[in-house]
Amino acid sequence: MHTYDATIAIVTKDRKDELRRCLGSCVEQSGRIEILVIDDGSKDDTSAFVTQTYPQVRLITHRDACGLVLRRNEAVSTASAPVVYHIDDDAWFAHPNIVAQSLSAFTDPDVGAIAINFVNLHEGGKEYFRYVPERPNVGCFVGTAHAVRRDVFLGLGGYRAEIVRQGEEIDFCLRLFLIGKTVQVPRTTGQIMHHHSAMRSSSQIRRYALRNRAVYAYRYGPRWWGVLFLGYQLMRHLAAYGNANNVRDFFSGANSALRDIWSKDFERVPVPITRLWRFYTLVRSSR
Repeated sequence: MHTYDATIAIVTKDRKDELRRCLGSCVEQSGRIEILVIDDGSKDDTSAFVTQTYPQVRLITHRDACGLVLRRNEAVSTASAPVVYHIDDDAWFAHPNIVAQSLSAFTDPDVGAIAINFVNLHEGGKEYFRYVPERPNVGCFVGTAHAVRRDVFLGLGGYRAEIVRQGEEIDFCLRLFLIGKTVQVPRTTGQIMHHHSAMRSSSQIRRYALRNRAVYAYRYGPRWWGVLFLGYQLMRHLAAYGNANNVRDFFSGANSALRDIWSKDFERVPVPITRLWRFYTLVRSSR
């Protein structure tokens, strides 16, 4: 029976070409690493490609798509290692020691998750979560470059299923913060490189992001906070995007948020404003 120090989990759907580069970098990671691929209902031959090209990879194939968030929950629950790394199928490790080096952060029992230094190539090489020795703790991580302590993640119930996509990270990290666990940026020799797949829908991302942030504001803040949040986001979208398609995305996301809040009876767990402010201050200072 294998004993693994970490599991690298990749959720994928119909992105065989991007997955090829991602998996190539995963199998090169040093240490006792399990690699887990979850195929979320691909209609191409993604699963066949993984089986034929990387027989050492553990593959879970689904006929129907359930979305990134539910599949990431599944990945953590089925992982064989105590620490689970998540990387998008359109990203890759730029150095073979990233996992081995960053694992040392979890020797601190207060660390519930880590944010890994990564570069967004579609933003002109913008770098996020650079290691700063005097400020290792950050408020949140990004889905394409992070790892979680498996028992803590499962103990908190994982990512909220209703999020579907966009925004599961900050919701989970707030819950980490509220139980006294930290998110750290470890020192690594290399970075994760991320180049958005051409198959991504910017419109869908904007709609889900707004919808989930509004639900988040409703769940954790005072009731009036959600209203102020939507007003702020409307002004921000008009100023930042300023075209009909993006404004349409705003109203679609806002409508979805209001409809779901009204009809799905989301649980409200208000957090004192002072604690929310400390959390957001930490998140803002880490970017």
